[in-house]
Amino acid sequence: MATLDRIIGTYRAPAATWEAMFDEGTREDRALAHLIGGCVLAFLSFLPFLAREAHLTGADLNMLLGGALFGWMFIAPLLAYVMSLIIYIPLKFIMNLSGAQVRRILFWSFFAATPLLLIFGLIRGLLGEGSASSAVGVLWLMAVIWGLSTGIRAGGRYAKHELA
Repeated sequence: MATLDRIIGTYRAPAATWEAMFDEGTREDRALAHLIGGCVLAFLSFLPFLAREAHLTGADLNMLLGGALFGWMFIAPLLAYVMSLIIYIPLKFIMNLSGAQVRRILFWSFFAATPLLLIFGLIRGLLGEGSASSAVGVLWLMAVIWGLSTGIRAGGRYAKHELA
């Protein structure tokens, strides 16, 4: 299944999409690829805003880009692994999900919500801070949480199916 079809499927038919992803197995390389892809797209989403900030404040654009690149490519993946561990601990006992499944759910949920993050960055770059950027930011956060919750529910059903 193509990545774009799977992103659309995450919103249209999440149970079927998660089922197909779990049937493929929980490969760590795919989860890491989704995380890195999401971080690259998140960095790209910040480019318009950083260019705006550099223009308005007179700050050095290269310094702003370097900080954002370091944050999204080195710090954010580490935080994502820590977050997956925090989510994994209770789910291990409640739903019998493995750490690899939790990482795949979290990283895919982040990756699937990056189109909204790109729109968020574009609005912040064009309009600046305001109600429009806040609304899209909230939509992005809700999309990540919704993807995470549907993935955890599907993972719980898949784990019960595997045990039977």
